[in-house]
Amino acid sequence: MEWVTLLVTIAGAIAGLSTLIIFFVNRHDGRKKNVFTVEDRNMIKGLATSMDVLGNKVDSLEQDTTRLQLLNLIQNDGENKDAILTLGHHYFQDLKGNMYMTELYTEWARKHGIDEKVLTEIIHRGNS
Repeated sequence: MEWVTLLVTIAGAIAGLSTLIIFFVNRHDGRKKNVFTVEDRNMIKGLATSMDVLGNKVDSLEQDTTRLQLLNLIQNDGENKDAILTLGHHYFQDLKGNMYMTELYTEWARKHGIDEKVLTEIIHRGNS
């Protein structure tokens, strides 16, 4: 359950950074001059960079957890074709899943009589 703790921590950090940005925007709006100080600009740039880093980590975490779910389904509920195909589509296409799962997924699909066109559509479109 480490990934749950990590996800909650990341979400909290993003919420905190958003609150800080809103504070700066409101502070700026309350001033007579409509100009950020150099310190404000540097702070906002730093926050934006931090949010980008956190966003990338969240994306990576989603890909990792989806991969684990897919592995779990293949190993423990291999007959659940609809769920595995749907999750495989999400993993390979939406999340641009890596090649680590390609061989395992292909082996499962062939073993369960999944049409080659369907398999190719799921795997190769996401990795092109």
